[in-house]
Amino acid sequence: MQLTARKVGFLAPDEGQEFYQISPSQQDLTISLVPEARIVGHVILPRSDDSDKVQVALYRCVLREGREHWESAGNVSSRADGEFRIAELRAGTYRLLTLEHIDRSALILNADARQQLFGYPPLYYPSASDFATAAMIQLKPGETFQPTMSPVAREYYRVNLPLTTPLASPQIDTKVWPQGRPGPGYSLGYDPRDGTIQGWLPNGTYSLQATNYGPNVMAGVMNFTVAGARATGPAVTLVQGSSITVNVREEFQHNQTDAAQGPRSLSPEGQNPRRPNYLQVSLVPDDEFGFASQVALRPPAGPDDELH
Repeated sequence: MQLTARKVGFLAPDEGQEFYQISPSQQDLTISLVPEARIVGHVILPRSDDSDKVQVALYRCVLREGREHWESAGNVSSRADGEFRIAELRAGTYRLLTLEHIDRSALILNADARQQLFGYPPLYYPSASDFATAAMIQLKPGETFQPTMSPVAREYYRVNLPLTTPLASPQIDTKVWPQGRPGPGYSLGYDPRDGTIQGWLPNGTYSLQATNYGPNVMAGVMNFTVAGARATGPAVTLVQGSSITVNVREEFQHNQTDAAQGPRSLSPEGQNPRRPNYLQVSLVPDDEFGFASQVALRPPAGPDDELH
């Protein structure tokens, strides 16, 4: 028999709680519940109305392969009064930011680019201009943190960056950040209809990373500048990804056996003996924000295929 407890305002069992085994002779059991931490804040926009709902993003610092890494802890939209709530948080270190906010109706009105478009760049709590200098929020179990954030409007300009070799695939992932200050907050997207990376950004110099996750990974990185007018270049070049050869040497002193099943094969019948079923190899990017994706061994192309 197993027992688990759940209560509103406390972390769920899958958030670090445990299942308890109960023996027939056991009379008493104490189950400890950890209260959730919460962030309940406000986003204040000048000249806002009920339609202005800003996306707020939260990142949590975790240790991965012995290194600090910031992973997403959730995105929420502010309400009509500017309030936002992020609940069911574990104790830990967090950073908070608002994502870019542009009035979508203004995008339609400014499609002909005859009027200046305004938007709100990301704001990193409390008032930093990039992720690296944002305040670290230390949350304890049961704590409620109440921040207030006031983004400032800036002029936004159209960005159209062509690919040197346009791709029909819509699977191009784009990341953009102010040059020398990598972090989340800004965004551009790829339009396969005209083969350009496009969107809106305020004045500044930016770094762009574009990756095509097709059968063969292609990626490119470049810098570009927005300076008071539409940015239309330079072109983005995607290059073929590289492969890494993994050499595995098995050194067993004796065959592994199981008393009930007898000898255990490391290479089941029909499986490539050069690719043992116990082998798992992955490449973890040395990246603080996870801009690069983790990669692993590709499937074998044939019975005599090597490890790749």
